[in-house]
Amino acid sequence: EALRTWAEAAAAARTCGDTGLHADLADHAADAMDRLGGDPAVARSLRRAARKAATAGAQDTGPSPRSGDGNPADLRNQ
Repeated sequence: EALRTWAEAAAAARTCGDTGLHADLADHAADAMDRLGGDPAVARSLRRAARKAATAGAQDTGPSPRSGDGNPADLRNQ
């Protein structure tokens, strides 16, 4: 149930182009996987997604996606 909720929140962050929120969600989900004894490969994958999202957000020098001038970051294929 928690992972389903995380996936919904991550999808919402992607939709609105909030790469920082997406990175935080992925990092927290990885921490939860570690604490709950989940699959370490899944936790590593989530951490990679968090790093990619954080890097994409830091390198974004264009207009804010919320301004309507830019495209939201698409992190679905990470």
